[in-house]
Amino acid sequence: QVPLSYGNLVAAARNVVASLNLTPEDRCLNVMPLFHSHGLLGAALSTLASGGSIVCTPGMDPRYFFQWAERFECTWYTAASTVHRLVLDAPGSWGGFRFMRSASGPLPPQLARELEARCGAPMIEVFGMTEAYQIAANPLPPGKRRFGSVGRATGTEISILGPDGVVLTEGQGEILVRGAAV
Repeated sequence: QVPLSYGNLVAAARNVVASLNLTPEDRCLNVMPLFHSHGLLGAALSTLASGGSIVCTPGMDPRYFFQWAERFECTWYTAASTVHRLVLDAPGSWGGFRFMRSASGPLPPQLARELEARCGAPMIEVFGMTEAYQIAANPLPPGKRRFGSVGRATGTEISILGPDGVVLTEGQGEILVRGAAV
């Protein structure tokens, strides 16, 4: 278990809102469980912090994914790569997403490209941990995104230190993060 304070949760939600430019007009289609930080922070709390709305499904069901998205006019969704694979293979379509978000593990670049082509929206990959939710994110267009990259810091300070405690610019090292969400 990782204890997170109220302050950590608020800061994490605000970091997600800022990185995705979430507004009250956005509506999230949440297919992730709310007992996990991805569903709780990445979808629910960030949406509520933005003043937007959220549709919480009973879980990911590819038979209904695009029906839900269209019926509730969702502007984005967030998921792990295994769920994105199900979306890619799901029946139906919805062209109303402003963006799609991927977290909770690496997203294969080919899958990201295929989802973008299918849904007509950019895929935003993010990196984080329960202890320090959404440490980095790729930017929304027109910012330059790199598939397979964790992106840039979102409300956190990031350093990579070698075994001697010296900041590294390349190579192996330990990632250290600092910020209100940590």
